[in-house]
Amino acid sequence: SSETVLCFAGGVAPMWSHDRILEAINGLDDVKYVFFGAGENDYIEHLKEIDGWEKSEYRGKVPFDTVNRELWNADIGMALCQYIFGEDKEGTLGNTKLFEEMLHELPVIATDFRLWKEIVEGNDCGICVDPNDVNQIKDAVTLLMKEPEREKKMGKNGRKVILEKYNWKSQEKNLFEAYDMLKTEIVGL
Repeated sequence: SSETVLCFAGGVAPMWSHDRILEAINGLDDVKYVFFGAGENDYIEHLKEIDGWEKSEYRGKVPFDTVNRELWNADIGMALCQYIFGEDKEGTLGNTKLFEEMLHELPVIATDFRLWKEIVEGNDCGICVDPNDVNQIKDAVTLLMKEPEREKKMGKNGRKVILEKYNWKSQEKNLFEAYDMLKTEIVGL
């Protein structure tokens, strides 16, 4: 279809900026925000009051295979985590949302954490924005909608970098080398 599907699967909570995403897509044509996951009723009710809700489909908690299928069918992954400690923009790699979306060949619109920017913009697999800036979110969505070839290329770049670099197999060697180094230091072997 000509409709661009933005997708998110995870905790439906304020930390993932769902309100800002709804505000950002409110003025856009041919866009839909599909999101999955458990959420507090109060927060869902709050989201329903936001202009842009009518462009969304909240599906609640669904089986993993459904989420997997929906991610493959989506156009853009949303990973707009709030700055955790005030204005701390360092970020963490402990959250897998970004990687899940990249693995599904989705270009990502992600928080401009330093660590995430390094991955997302450094590998040309998405756009990083301030999660509280509705205009930046809207501009990122619009840019990807206007340039479908670039959107596809970013998605492919993201999957490639996950398969080659950000996976457990690729980290195994580093882990064993670290163990060997520690063993040498501790035991003096």
